[in-house]
Amino acid sequence: MSQLKLTADGGGGTVSLKGPSSTTGNAAIELTVPGTGNATLLTSATSTGKILKVVQTTKTDTTSTTSSSWSDITGMSVSITPSSSTSKIFVETRFKAVSNDVMYVALTTGDGTGIIQATGSGYTEIPSIMIYSGGNSSGESWYNGDMSTVCKLHEPNTTNAVTYKLRWRINSGTGYLNRNMDMGAQYNVAVASTITAFEVAA
Repeated sequence: MSQLKLTADGGGGTVSLKGPSSTTGNAAIELTVPGTGNATLLTSATSTGKILKVVQTTKTDTTSTTSSSWSDITGMSVSITPSSSTSKIFVETRFKAVSNDVMYVALTTGDGTGIIQATGSGYTEIPSIMIYSGGNSSGESWYNGDMSTVCKLHEPNTTNAVTYKLRWRINSGTGYLNRNMDMGAQYNVAVASTITAFEVAA
């Protein structure tokens, strides 16, 4: 087997480039080096661009709120500990929240800080989704909202545990998470909500 040895610049050893013992059909293998610029060869241990960790919370039961102040949605939080301070966290949540009045649902960090910053004149809520299911013309209360999805690539810049959670508040009335369509008290479709955090290598 042929090999090329490179002597370390300080004379402290060598680096060997070895050819394979054989190739399929004796085909030639070429390694092309660009004429300009520097580059680093990636190895099987290189973490660039990889998903390093995935943590998920699934909530299958129903919960409700009547609070006009922001509060946590019980069971809708996830914690992840980055392996490096340069890692980014891709957080995604899918949930079904319905109400009979205007309600807000927000994706935040553990201290309640919104991580998707909305802009606009007079906007007073933390970054959130506004939800209103309302009722129908016959006066029935139909909680028939669709599933909602919120995603964010977050940069926590830490190796400590990071918590992401859903929070909500309602102007009046009652808001629900994981409640099925209300059609004459017929609840015939099961729903569940999830919140997932992915650690992405820098």
